[in-house]
Amino acid sequence: MTIETAKLNSVDEIQIVNNEHIPKKHYILSQVPSLHKDLGMVSSTLDKVAAELDQVVSHGVAEVKKQKKELSNRVVTMMGTCDGFIQECDIDTTS
Repeated sequence: MTIETAKLNSVDEIQIVNNEHIPKKHYILSQVPSLHKDLGMVSSTLDKVAAELDQVVSHGVAEVKKQKKELSNRVVTMMGTCDGFIQECDIDTTS
């Protein structure tokens, strides 16, 4: 819900780079002060889940391998979505 609110509270800008018009959104993060923390926590949690999935041993069981691969792909997709939104919002998660 927080991310959707931030997406709705945005201002569009057109930047001109090398004579190209590049659309850019500026999110009004002051209206969603917890966004930085929330996205950092989601990113960290997804990293931990990915690490735990890597530790699962299938012992040659095909069904376990299949489930592990499916879950891993879903986690990677979620990580990409989260990282993309962090980048889109120009949020520095290193602090």
